[in-house]
Amino acid sequence: MYINYQTFKKGLMLSLLAGSTAFISCKKDKNEPENSPVAEKEFLIDAKGTDKSFALYVSNLESGEVSISSNFEELPETGYFWSFGQNTAVGLAYKGQNPGIGVSYKRNADKVEKITDFQVPSRFTTYGFFDKYFIVNVGGQTLAGQQINGKDRNDGATFIFHNVSDYTVATRTTIGTLEITKDLGKNNKEIASFSGILDRGNGEFLSSMIYSERNQPRPGSGSTTAAITKLDSIWVAAFDKNMNLKRIYKSDKLGYSSGRFRSQYISQLGKADNGDVYVFSGHFEKNSTKPAGALLIKKDATSFDENYFFNIDAVSGGYPFRSVFHITGAKFLLEFYNDKGEIQTNSPAAKYAIVDAAAKTLTWVTGLPEPANITNTVGVIAMGYKGKCYLPVAEKNNDAAIYVIDPTTAQAKKGLVVKGAQGIRGIGKI
Repeated sequence: MYINYQTFKKGLMLSLLAGSTAFISCKKDKNEPENSPVAEKEFLIDAKGTDKSFALYVSNLESGEVSISSNFEELPETGYFWSFGQNTAVGLAYKGQNPGIGVSYKRNADKVEKITDFQVPSRFTTYGFFDKYFIVNVGGQTLAGQQINGKDRNDGATFIFHNVSDYTVATRTTIGTLEITKDLGKNNKEIASFSGILDRGNGEFLSSMIYSERNQPRPGSGSTTAAITKLDSIWVAAFDKNMNLKRIYKSDKLGYSSGRFRSQYISQLGKADNGDVYVFSGHFEKNSTKPAGALLIKKDATSFDENYFFNIDAVSGGYPFRSVFHITGAKFLLEFYNDKGEIQTNSPAAKYAIVDAAAKTLTWVTGLPEPANITNTVGVIAMGYKGKCYLPVAEKNNDAAIYVIDPTTAQAKKGLVVKGAQGIRGIGKI
């Protein structure tokens, strides 16, 4: 039989190439799972163990488990109050009469790096992000060289602007509050404290004001809150980055806008996706004749919207609330106190509801543990992300977990469980 060696050689080479290709293809398929993209870590969790707290960095909040021992860093303090913004996370540790302690982190590729530790002079009253700054405020400061009846004035409110890039102090400004409105300065018996820092996105930030009697501070500590003097009015100041007072929003429809924890004032200001600002009032003061509710400052408006009033008492059954968290659109998560009766600044607050501020509706969240079984009731920070709400919950006799809340249905389901965690202070994206 005649064999064409050129044809045979050509066929042999084609066969070898085919086999080689098949081998390479099979090898690639076999290893494909190893080369699959890994979910990007983007969420920071402050989880507390028996006696220490840890910062965890995770990619998934919807399900699964993570051990507290998988921490990327042990936190210097326990009990931080967290804020998240501009791809950074900052925690402030409340130290009573002593200066507060701060810690900050930033994202670097798929890792989290500490930016710095810092101290908050004279502790802190309220805080928040504005422009390229993180602002920390403390009231009851002494105004140098200014006296009333031979005594140093202590109505000053100090605003410390930290650069978000490195959390160094950019500016520190103390303003007097006696003359901040025409209603003050007449009897020299009142001071104004501030609650919340809300960036309007137009070069201004808003902060609610609470008026109280004077309470002589301890040296270097800032004031503690004395008796509130204006229970049935709501006041919001607008400042620029140079602490120039641009205007004051005032209404007698609600009491003051602020949650309370010891001497801290917790923001009840919320901005919707369209730029409208809802000013909530949680009705902490039982002597106030005004209900819990909300008012509206439309985007770039210079006064409250006279056509908007939301009586939250009427739809909640009369429960007061402490904290407000924006989720999406004009929907917010409200943190209500467990009881309607007499409440203190550290009273348990573990009832939650979804509020659509634009539609003026309230729906109680279902699927969470019973409020009496929830143990983390102070300083919890919820997160709105991609249309959902993520709420840290610590439950008696169970590991702490992140619950995922659908704001449309107000239904919650257990998501990520942190094994070994007795509590979760906060969760945020960086």
